[in-house]
Amino acid sequence: MRWITIYIIFLILVSCNGDSNNSQDPMIASAGNRNLFLSDIKELIPEGSSIEDSTLIANQFIDGWIRKSILLKEAASSLGPQIDIDKLVRDYRESLLIYNYEKKLVEEQLDTIVTKEQKEAFYNQNRETYKVVNPILKGSYIIIPSNFRGLTGFKRNWIRQNKDEIYDFATNNNLTASLNDSIWVTFESFKNQLPEDIFTDDQFRSENPIDKVNDGNQYFVKVEEFLDIGEIAPLDYIEDKVEKVILYNRKIKLLKNIKEQLYQKELQLNRIKINR
Repeated sequence: MRWITIYIIFLILVSCNGDSNNSQDPMIASAGNRNLFLSDIKELIPEGSSIEDSTLIANQFIDGWIRKSILLKEAASSLGPQIDIDKLVRDYRESLLIYNYEKKLVEEQLDTIVTKEQKEAFYNQNRETYKVVNPILKGSYIIIPSNFRGLTGFKRNWIRQNKDEIYDFATNNNLTASLNDSIWVTFESFKNQLPEDIFTDDQFRSENPIDKVNDGNQYFVKVEEFLDIGEIAPLDYIEDKVEKVILYNRKIKLLKNIKEQLYQKELQLNRIKINR
């Protein structure tokens, strides 16, 4: 096999240098009623490859080609008329053509701008569809060492929910905190930021400022809004989903209209024939 491969590499190198007769295309291998010719592997060898690299590439390709040819012969013999390859190929080709044509139409013609008003209108018409599957909330928390200086003053601001003072205190002292209470998050992800079972679920649902000492730290939590399973999800939580649905509906409508236009055009040009 090694000497055969070296001979093949020699033929490839000679043909690449333009010294071979272009009408000649030596057969390199045969298996499974198929033939492999020099022209089939010549382009696989990168220009400037060493003899060793070229031999390795050719060996791997020829071995793979032989194994594939044997498998193809066995598959054709075993399946026989049970499978219509030509029909499968034709159907697949047609599907690919239609898919890529529709993709091109969508890229060129679909209006992808969805305004806030359009989102709100769609949401209001379909709000019952968007119910909370897992509890969500808007809230904040801050973790402070129990012996931290200034903790007493912070507690007063926490009870009164003086948000500017709370934010400044957390920022200036590099404390672990999440103070953006305008964004909806899942209840589960919020709880995971705190020690397990430090607060009850009812305490979170109460939406009152709560705090508790645990392992040398004091944990302060304030839930602004809490929505349970089955309640209507707010638009700002599902806005991305709403936009995707709007765009999907536009896409379906666009393609339906184009298909109908094509049909009517062919009908008017009398290019549709039905033999009854």
